[in-house]
Amino acid sequence: MLSTPVTPSTPISNTAIAHTGAAAATATTTGIAQGAITLRTVDFGGQREYLYTHPLFCTSRAVYALCVPLDKLFGKPPAEVVHTLREYASMVQVRAPEAPIVVVFTKADQVPGVTPDTMPAAATRWLHDVMTALRAEFSQVAGGDDGDESTCSALVLSSKDGWEASQARVRHRWAQLALASPGAGDTLPASYGKMRDALG
Repeated sequence: MLSTPVTPSTPISNTAIAHTGAAAATATTTGIAQGAITLRTVDFGGQREYLYTHPLFCTSRAVYALCVPLDKLFGKPPAEVVHTLREYASMVQVRAPEAPIVVVFTKADQVPGVTPDTMPAAATRWLHDVMTALRAEFSQVAGGDDGDESTCSALVLSSKDGWEASQARVRHRWAQLALASPGAGDTLPASYGKMRDALG
C-alpha cells in the first residue's frame, strides 16, 4: 500500500503513475479542500492472479481506478474494451455499489499523434465512445474531470516526462471523488489506525 502525501512540486514515480494514476494526491483547489489530503492505494498492476484478492479490499469507502492501457486497447471497438474491463468493474459494482470508478487511460504517449497538448479528433471520439459504453453498463463510472457527471471526458496520461499536467489532473480528480465518497471525513476508531500500522 502506498500512502505518501504529494504536493504539486513533488515528483511522482513513473511506476506509480503508469499503474495507478498516482500514489497520493493533493487537492488545493478552492471548493475541494485547503491543504493536502492523502490517498492510499493498493496497486495490483492489472495482474490477473491478484484479481481474487480484490474482494478483500473492496469497500464503498474507496475510489476505484480502472486503468485502460492505450498501447493494447486503443482503436478496438468500445464493446471489446468494455468486455476486457467487465470482470473488474462488475466486482466493484457488486461489492461496493456506492463507490465511484474513475477511468484512467494510460500509456497515451504510445498512441500516434497524442501528446500532452494534442488529442487528435479520432482519438477524442474513441475515448468518448469507450466512456459512453462503460457508463451505460456501469453507472459508478465517474463523469468528467470538470466535476460535471453528465460529461464523459476522459483522464488520459502517460508516465513519460512532459505529462505532469495530465498526472496532476488525475490526482485532482481522484481527490474530488474521494472527498465526495461515502464516509469521507468520518472519524475512524483509533483501533483502525493501530491495525493498519500493525499490518504495515
